[in-house]
Amino acid sequence: MARITSSIRDAIYSIDGRTGEFEYLSPAFEKLFGYSASDIKAMGGRWAFLKTVIQGDHAAMPDPVVNEMQRGKVGPPPVWERWWRSKDGSRLFIEDYSVPTYDGDRLVRVDGVLRDITERRLAEEEVERERVLLRTLIDNFPYAIYVKDRNFRKVIANPIDVKNFAGLSSEREIIGKTDFDLYPKEIAERLQADDRRVIIDGLPIIGRE
Repeated sequence: MARITSSIRDAIYSIDGRTGEFEYLSPAFEKLFGYSASDIKAMGGRWAFLKTVIQGDHAAMPDPVVNEMQRGKVGPPPVWERWWRSKDGSRLFIEDYSVPTYDGDRLVRVDGVLRDITERRLAEEEVERERVLLRTLIDNFPYAIYVKDRNFRKVIANPIDVKNFAGLSSEREIIGKTDFDLYPKEIAERLQADDRRVIIDGLPIIGRE
């Protein structure tokens, strides 16, 4: 078992169910965060360590995992995603997955895995920044912009497009509707024929008013 845990890049830990202190840390823990078991003990124990390394609002929280498990409130194994700061000052986004072990109603220990998912988190944040930028451009463009799915339902409508429909005041009132919900039948049939040309056949329509 020791050979397996020493070769895994994820940090594996065990927490004593009575004291809430670490009773085992795999070699990957120190490699990941720069702190050894003796460092954590010198800092005042596990919770003092967590309040030092966990970033943001989570740092002020009581110990949620062990406290809830000690009360016997067992649901699905909790997964926490939080920013941690390693000993060298670098920030890591960590996924923390833990599983309790009980003897009757008594919590014996908590075993868990800490995984560095910083690259995934940064990629998600970049995608979100790009989404916000694109949405800002769409909403502030001086012409009507809309997006339809393959079922010809609108999934995006900017404010100028919303103004094209009398009695409607928000995008929420348009999302999910087809042209048959928004126009007279003869107009909707023509518009949907155009949509089929674009969405199904992949052919552009340029200069149509």
